[in-house]
Amino acid sequence: MKAYVVEQYGSIGLHDVPDPATPEDGVVLKIHRCGACSSDVSAFRGTKKRQVLPFIPGHEYVGTVVDRGARSLDLPLGTRIAIWGNTTFGGLAEYRAVRPQFSRSVGGDPSLSLSGHQEDDCGSAVIIPDHLSDTIAVLIEPMTCVHRALLSAPPVPGSNCVIMGAGPFGVMAALLLRAIFAPRRITLLEQNTQKISTLKQMGIIDFGFDDADAQSEEHDYVFDALGDVRFAQDEDNPRTRVMSALSPHARYVPFGTPGQEQQVNLTLMIAKGIRLQSAPWDIRVFPKGKTAAIMESVTKLLESDLLPAHALVGDEISFYDEAHVDRLFRTYGSGDAFSKDQIVVQAQT
Repeated sequence: MKAYVVEQYGSIGLHDVPDPATPEDGVVLKIHRCGACSSDVSAFRGTKKRQVLPFIPGHEYVGTVVDRGARSLDLPLGTRIAIWGNTTFGGLAEYRAVRPQFSRSVGGDPSLSLSGHQEDDCGSAVIIPDHLSDTIAVLIEPMTCVHRALLSAPPVPGSNCVIMGAGPFGVMAALLLRAIFAPRRITLLEQNTQKISTLKQMGIIDFGFDDADAQSEEHDYVFDALGDVRFAQDEDNPRTRVMSALSPHARYVPFGTPGQEQQVNLTLMIAKGIRLQSAPWDIRVFPKGKTAAIMESVTKLLESDLLPAHALVGDEISFYDEAHVDRLFRTYGSGDAFSKDQIVVQAQT
């Protein structure tokens, strides 16, 4: 089969690789689409060295079951599923072997990950409804990441919420907060003023962090989707700026997988009693079946009119356009877009 392989940091290409073997308790998927994610790009660039070279990137993918093991016969051939595997890559390929765990599944083979938490090699899974397009179904995985973080540390209804960063995950957080968690207002900290203006016009946020109206009250809740930021002076650090504007006992939710240690003002955290809480990856706390239940919830949200999902869909790139895929990995994160580009392996029929 064909797959994109990162053989050395900063280099990606389309290669012939062996077809995946079908797991006894798993399936082989024919991949339809794979979303581009900051985790893929960080691994490609070498800012996160949690992947052993060489590796196949891609963890936001949907596909159809084309083969199954002896203990997966209850999953019919032709079933379309989405997978959440934390940062288990391998989806930017024509085929991918997976061991799906649905919301009522238990099991897996626990092991110690490179990050030091308990993981397994299964993927949380959800069956995609027939009427939900691949284009929207690719959003199930990243939106599940955001939703599990919000559900693990939700804001109190009526909170003044701050989103840090207007990448796709920050925008997803704003959409989910607005649709489900009843915030009083949503303020965005983002250096790109065009993104702030666009998101205001769409009604996704209320203020930019530097707006006068945003400074009139303290904030109660933070969703930090900034990722890697480094500043020589602490007063220039956006995290310090936000913490300075928080109310006592405000909740602070870090999100994502920064490639480097991040600077956090412990004095402010202690002085204000800021509560830092995240959604754990450790399966002892958050088993894959629990994440699969959140995938089901996200799928229903994407089926409804509660979320303007099409606003999150970026460009479509052919899997076989190697130059375009290479350019995507090299330029990811630049520009004014907050949507997610998708690599089309096989068009939906």
